[in-house]
Amino acid sequence: MSTADALEQLSHDDYQRDGFVVARGLVGATALGLVDREIESAFAQPPTTVTPQGVPIVVCWRHHVGGARTIVTLKKLPALSALVRSAAMLGLAARLTGAKHLQLFETIVFNKPPGEGEPFAWHNDASYYPFDPTQLVSTWIALDPCDAASGAMELARGSHRVGAVAPVHVKTGASLVDATTALVPSDPTGRGFEVMAPLLAPGDAIVFDGFTWHASPPNRSARQRRGLCIRYLTHPARFAPELGFGGAFARQITTEPGELISSPAFPVLWAR
Repeated sequence: MSTADALEQLSHDDYQRDGFVVARGLVGATALGLVDREIESAFAQPPTTVTPQGVPIVVCWRHHVGGARTIVTLKKLPALSALVRSAAMLGLAARLTGAKHLQLFETIVFNKPPGEGEPFAWHNDASYYPFDPTQLVSTWIALDPCDAASGAMELARGSHRVGAVAPVHVKTGASLVDATTALVPSDPTGRGFEVMAPLLAPGDAIVFDGFTWHASPPNRSARQRRGLCIRYLTHPARFAPELGFGGAFARQITTEPGELISSPAFPVLWAR
């Protein structure tokens, strides 16, 4: 079966059942090579203390002890910008989620260096974001081979149906809110969920729901482990600062609480 046929067979029903799908070969070698070179160039820049305003950004996160982040504007990375806006990316996200609205709000690269990349505690993404409704889809693309040794992502199948949980410190798993809000368990199998850790080749992707529980172990290998994550809102959303802590993108929100998120920093890329 060709890569295109395999991607076409990924279904809305699979996504709704499991909270994620694995998209083999989503990004071809040529396009991935161009994106990879741009990302390496971005990581070569010094850490950033100022968040650009009014334009989409890319956060390059060095995920190790003392690791800092570099933020660049998406327009400075033309191959990545084209990928984020591509029909292949948007069409797959829309088909899996059933969305008629896809609005870019975050592009982030996770870099776990060999032998020192830290773990990510179990969490879901939706708990961190100041949106109402908090409905989003993430496409996590492997830039390097991802396996158990290098810190492959683990996902709890069907956990997206649980709904809201407490946001946690991603390095320790400690709650960032009051103790009355439920946490994602440190071992989802104890709650009856099957944990899966797909092996990924460069260009493979995991497309997952914002409420899906996921984690990743440290990189114990001699290889770097980088993943590119592109996140889209799947419905028009209002700014609800009381609901989440956000990330670098949250500092770009100029909308008043209760108003729809609307800014050149967060372009609507798909509307049907």
